[in-house]
Amino acid sequence: PPPLHSDPPLCKFLVTKVRSWRTGYQRIVSLHAHHFATVETESFVETNRYPYASVARLTALSGEDECILVEMSDGEKLKLRLTRRPELMTELLRLQASSAVEMAAKARGRTFLDGPVEEAGEDGKRAPSFHCVRRGRMGGRTLC
Repeated sequence: PPPLHSDPPLCKFLVTKVRSWRTGYQRIVSLHAHHFATVETESFVETNRYPYASVARLTALSGEDECILVEMSDGEKLKLRLTRRPELMTELLRLQASSAVEMAAKARGRTFLDGPVEEAGEDGKRAPSFHCVRRGRMGGRTLC
């Protein structure tokens, strides 16, 4: 794992990790730029780490108002109970999409600039867009 200071948590949620074979236990779900982790509540030791790319499905369980089911591509399932279910689901989906876009850009050798740039669309209205810079092997930069 990277050093703690290099990938600080973006937000944290207190959850109960529900297990079928015993009662649930509390964990902190810590959301980072490229992964999320479960953290022990007393010692603050990271117990599991999951890259967003490994999340296959995220489901709000209809019969259980405060539960979500996170299914991983390897078949592992996490059932979490918390009162702030919409916020956790929104952040997980947002960070998963953001991580996927960033990983795809890196694979193409591109880097996004820090924020949106206002540009006029075909209808003349201003709309936010992003510019990117392609970095070559020799350090050259090209707008794309």
